[in-house]
Amino acid sequence: MATRHRQTRGAGNTDTLGARIVAYFIDSIIASVIGGGLAFVGFILAGVLGSVSEGLGALVLFLFVGLAFAGAVGYKVYFEANGGQPFGKQMMDIKVVMDDGRECTWGASIIRNLLLGFEGGLIAVIVIAVTDDSQRIGDLLGSTVVVKA
Repeated sequence: MATRHRQTRGAGNTDTLGARIVAYFIDSIIASVIGGGLAFVGFILAGVLGSVSEGLGALVLFLFVGLAFAGAVGYKVYFEANGGQPFGKQMMDIKVVMDDGRECTWGASIIRNLLLGFEGGLIAVIVIAVTDDSQRIGDLLGSTVVVKA
């Protein structure tokens, strides 16, 4: 049985589903460590400052929870917009590019990563498996594809 390698408008080989799943787990662990670390620092500071002023403690906690979210999402966005490869994608030798083959932009990376939270893992895998260029919903809206590097 011959393997069909998908190609999209000059972007490259998009037959990457298995590699994407492994890269997703690797990058999710890294993003969780970043976000969890920031949240942990926030809880500690909020506890210390909350003993002085409840309002100050709550404000610090709110700020650090926001930083935790920004750090977790920002990890993937930053590396996708600067070469297309967070660490997990580097390990799996795949990268994110625009669907016309150009480097991934900041805006496209933000769109595809913010939508990942709404897609859910199984829905993303199903959409990747049924679309011609192996794109999930975030890729379709961000005009990106994941290709072999």
